[in-house]
Amino acid sequence: MKPQHSLLLCFPFLMGMGGLVIGDERADESWWSLQPIPRPEVPVVQNAGWIRNPIDAFVLAKLEEKGLQPTPEASEGIISRRLHFGLIGLPPEPGATADVDALLASSHYGERWARHWLDVAR
Repeated sequence: MKPQHSLLLCFPFLMGMGGLVIGDERADESWWSLQPIPRPEVPVVQNAGWIRNPIDAFVLAKLEEKGLQPTPEASEGIISRRLHFGLIGLPPEPGATADVDALLASSHYGERWARHWLDVAR
């Protein structure tokens, strides 16, 4: 293949990249995507016992700003119930705790999510 033809074959690829950069051109340093990401200050909150990671501080600061309180932590039974309904669509058997691996390995999990895909396929 002649060198001129190889350049023609590369033309669509080069156009997708925005064309050739000729000379010593550089992107404008003031462009928003080239700016360093500033680290925000973690807000100081009243109920510091609720915070488990810095993101919680931002959530709690907005709640306190609006005069709201976070809900109490859910019990193990409630978490188990939520997992069962969310993953397999069935309530847990009495006294059963949520073993996430067992729920994901359950045939009910596959049946539940297959229904959604079959709805899309129809």
